[in-house]
Amino acid sequence: EGVKRSLGDRLVSVLDLVEPNPDLDVLDADRDLFITGEPQALIALGGGSAIDTAKAAARLMSGEVSLSGQLREGHPYQGKRQVPIIAVPTTSGTGSEVTPFATIWDRASRKKYSIDGPDLLPEMALLDPLLTLGLPKELTVSTGLDAISHALESAWNRRAGPISMALAVGSLRLSLECLPRLVQDLGNVQARRSMMA
Repeated sequence: EGVKRSLGDRLVSVLDLVEPNPDLDVLDADRDLFITGEPQALIALGGGSAIDTAKAAARLMSGEVSLSGQLREGHPYQGKRQVPIIAVPTTSGTGSEVTPFATIWDRASRKKYSIDGPDLLPEMALLDPLLTLGLPKELTVSTGLDAISHALESAWNRRAGPISMALAVGSLRLSLECLPRLVQDLGNVQARRSMMA
């Protein structure tokens, strides 16, 4: 509602049918919904699945090949970035708001794909801890553990260097300090802010 009020008549459309772990066939079927009104930008408001759906939408809007054509049949993506993505995460831990990757599920084939490219890197990421206040404890904890998992993966990476290691350690320190505080007090805005950092 806040986005609708802010954008007013500049808002082209709202797609609020995002499902957890977006599915390849559903995304391809929704292609026409994505291009309705020829938007000048996509605002991905939500968790990792919402941001990944926006990335898939951007890819579908700018290319001539369906996602299934790219992923199942191996057709190369030859489009170019046309629609910038503004990512507004409402959970901690996904990292999708700052990466050029999106995870797409293929339930029919029981596979999980990753799409990537400079066209999928969000133009901007807006982090507002107030948007996470409505998260229930279970989702707060699971997405917080996701942030910890990403930090551990960075530390364990064979290509880890001094900079990535320092960032991973900093992330771990912050997360391990703040997540227990959030479990005790879901309304702790400072802890939520730190979890998004």
